[in-house]
Amino acid sequence: KDMGSARILYDQDLQLNQEFLKADPDDPERLMSMSICYERVGDFEVASGQPEKALELYRQELEVTVKAVEGDPKNRKYQQELNMPLRKLTNLLHQLKRDAEAKAVEETVAETLRRVQSQQSK
Repeated sequence: KDMGSARILYDQDLQLNQEFLKADPDDPERLMSMSICYERVGDFEVASGQPEKALELYRQELEVTVKAVEGDPKNRKYQQELNMPLRKLTNLLHQLKRDAEAKAVEETVAETLRRVQSQQSK
């Protein structure tokens, strides 16, 4: 029962944040709020034995975090926040023996950070 109640709350939180984001889809703070929601629901899916669903949520978490970093390239906090979705996604991929996919994700994030940091120095 507790897991079902938690799932309902997580889904409601996700829906509310999606609506909030629609009002300004490029707002870095709204993107970071959405990122947290994806992480929470992804963690729930892992705990529920649904790794494929969790992977999708962690991918979405990473995607909106990258978008926030690109939208505010001078914000070092957002850059640091990239570590959480990157770690969760790649750890789960490694657990599922999808090492090449994990490496590709890591390389993509590293390239994003290089690009953002080069924008900072201009």
